[in-house]
Amino acid sequence: MALIVTGYVDGEPVYFEEPEPTKYEATAEVEDKPSYGVEINAEDEFSNLTSVYRVLYISGEWIEPVWQRTAADVAYANILNNKISESGWTSLTAQEQTDWTTGLIGCLNYWDLNRIEIDTEILAGVLTDYGYYVSTLTIKKDWSMDSFPYNTELERVRLNVGALISSYYTPAVALPTTLEKPTYQTINDIESILKLMKEMLILMAESFRYSGTMYCGQEVVF
Repeated sequence: MALIVTGYVDGEPVYFEEPEPTKYEATAEVEDKPSYGVEINAEDEFSNLTSVYRVLYISGEWIEPVWQRTAADVAYANILNNKISESGWTSLTAQEQTDWTTGLIGCLNYWDLNRIEIDTEILAGVLTDYGYYVSTLTIKKDWSMDSFPYNTELERVRLNVGALISSYYTPAVALPTTLEKPTYQTINDIESILKLMKEMLILMAESFRYSGTMYCGQEVVF
């Protein structure tokens, strides 16, 4: 069966070759960054189209949190989900298909969970390097489309963020009391805490005095 395979990395087209039957590969020139959005489309001779979108994260790199979700984002995601359920993928407009495949912030996606886990791990490492005690965290960085976020896993994510708060400081945004039924507000809160904590650590690092700028015996308030 003949296929036409096309793809994009962060919106820029990449071109696939077929070195052997049913095997397709492409090379992309990309800037060095923490994450990449990869879209692959395959169309057969009967015009059947399959699209796959993935967010690929580079482990160990900070990923900017998403904290500005709104009720309108959730409503839009529900509208598209209902259209697909009732009338199929082809009932979506071209723009709606693009929005769905590139990730709706009105949904809790697997890449959201990977981002939260990676950022939590990075903050824990920074705090440890600065001499703060952070209780041992269990981090999962391999969330996929097939993963299901059970309540126990979401509670683990929440407790990890709580451990950062306990080791460092209490931010203006309160830690949700539960993620049993996550809402856009509670996920916003989780990511806002990570964002604020990173900002606080940056400010703290900028305030550090280098060796030789203080006299012996001088009182310093940290």
